[in-house]
Amino acid sequence: MKISRLSEKVIFQKGSAHEDEYGNHVMGYDDYFSCSCTVSSQVGDEKEDAVTMDEEIISFTVRYSSETECISGKEYRIIFRGKYYNIVSVDYQGYRKKSIKFKCKHWSLEDSHAESSS
Repeated sequence: MKISRLSEKVIFQKGSAHEDEYGNHVMGYDDYFSCSCTVSSQVGDEKEDAVTMDEEIISFTVRYSSETECISGKEYRIIFRGKYYNIVSVDYQGYRKKSIKFKCKHWSLEDSHAESSS
């Protein structure tokens, strides 16, 4: 992987339970790791069965490291240019320990309200 292609910054956040001021457990996210990446995007392509025209699928390729090897889609999310992305899948690029590709879906507050009302 050429360094010149790692031209964008991403922040990985890890989900964790916190207590609010009333002692209730609430889910939140804390910054875990920040690094440079290569970005490739796909909007509503026919190749993806589950993708509709209004969904944004984006892939972030980062260098392999001890920090990135443990990242999964269950506990982590990515912040890129102020937008939040849920990790859909993780591709270890043939387990060569050079790079990892995170396929992500854009997440917004409107998405979470639509899911909770259905």
